Amino acid sequence: MGQPISRPKIPLKEQKVSKIIAALIIPLLALYSGCSKDPDHHVLAKVNKVEITAGDLEREIDQLPFHSRAVLVSPEGQKKLLEEMIKRELLMQEAEQRNLGAQPEVKARLEESRRNILLNALLTQEIRDKVKIAEAEVRAYFDKHRDALETSEVHLKQILLKDSKEAEEVRARLLKKEGFEELARQFSVDKVSGAKGGDLGFVSRGQLPPEVEKAAFSLAPQEISTVIKTPRGYHIFKLVERKKTANLQYDQVKDRLRPFAEADKQRGQLDNWLNALRSDARVKIYEARLPVSLKMGPEMPKGPEDLAPGKVPSPPHASPNPSGK
Repeated sequence: MGQPISRPKIPLKEQKVSKIIAALIIPLLALYSGCSKDPDHHVLAKVNKVEITAGDLEREIDQLPFHSRAVLVSPEGQKKLLEEMIKRELLMQEAEQRNLGAQPEVKARLEESRRNILLNALLTQEIRDKVKIAEAEVRAYFDKHRDALETSEVHLKQILLKDSKEAEEVRARLLKKEGFEELARQFSVDKVSGAKGGDLGFVSRGQLPPEVEKAAFSLAPQEISTVIKTPRGYHIFKLVERKKTANLQYDQVKDRLRPFAEADKQRGQLDNWLNALRSDARVKIYEARLPVSLKMGPEMPKGPEDLAPGKVPSPPHASPNPSGK
């Protein structure tokens, strides 16, 4: 047999020091190990057999509007959010227990949600992540839209109708140069402006619904708009004149314009890509089968999902106003 390996003797004083170091390091390693766990496996709560992890909580916070996240830094704020997640999980488990996913209308809505998620992922991958904008393109966007940006008030006339077909017929008559004022008095259901030939006077940015403002401020003087649908009905606008109330310099607005210029470029890229996809596909439209008959019932109330615990409503849509007016 070989000679046993002799270990070097460690002085007693050094042994004591080693024990002290070990006593300090081992708890620190355990603490470090606990903190470095995957957050998806750091369980914060259990609802029956379902675990809610730190990763779940973090993802929930990430989905909230930025201005809502400040209160979720504190333990109290996170505990409240965790309670809402528990309530939602209880309801989800009850829905699964009742097999609601097998109902035809629920299956259809789930499939629609799946399609929307896939489309959004595709557009992010192919358009948003790929199409970026250079400084020169932001400048070109400013030059192209400068007149609209410097206009914060427009003088408008309006004809408001309740029926889309009637609105298209009235617009066709306007395009044939029939008088706007006479048609407004005859057809507009807005009696106040109708009595004045549809005159709304000067309107500032921010006073109109976003879809109306975008169309109205893009019109040239004396131009007739397309038919624009809002909850009030079907609008036809005529722009009488613009009032230029700003003299913008590019450096004043370039940072605020960049997202709009980038979105504009992305829309163009998407159109080109769709045209390419369509040219490679077989698409047939059966126009003779249009229009389809629609079963128009009364306006439905908001769905029960609006009552779901923890749902934070999105902030109201604000119309882009890079000029700050």
